[in-house]
Amino acid sequence: MAKEQESDQGRGEVVPGGTEGGRRPTGVPPGQGSVGPLAQGQRWTAARKREVVLRIFRGEPLELLSRELGVELYRLEKWRGAALAGMEEALKARRGDPRVAQIDTARGCAHADQEMGAEAKG
Repeated sequence: MAKEQESDQGRGEVVPGGTEGGRRPTGVPPGQGSVGPLAQGQRWTAARKREVVLRIFRGEPLELLSRELGVELYRLEKWRGAALAGMEEALKARRGDPRVAQIDTARGCAHADQEMGAEAKG
């Protein structure tokens, strides 16, 4: 028999299986954690995967996420690893470093000199 709870509409009605007192995943503030199991024919987009990985980074247990989302543990670990690798690469990148621009320019000049030397010999 379903546990009866008051409706969340505030009319004092009793609704079997109502949502009052429902729980959200640990560590997820209200309004977040909206990523749930996929519907028939739905795909895991990059944005959905990002939300899942952020939940992992916040400390939600992989086993619970796996059960909640219907995703295998190895796949969640793969997504986490890819996210960490992407962050590491992004943090290594030197954008706007004048030394990198000078090196690229020097390489371009050296390559052009090599091509001109090959044309002169040929």
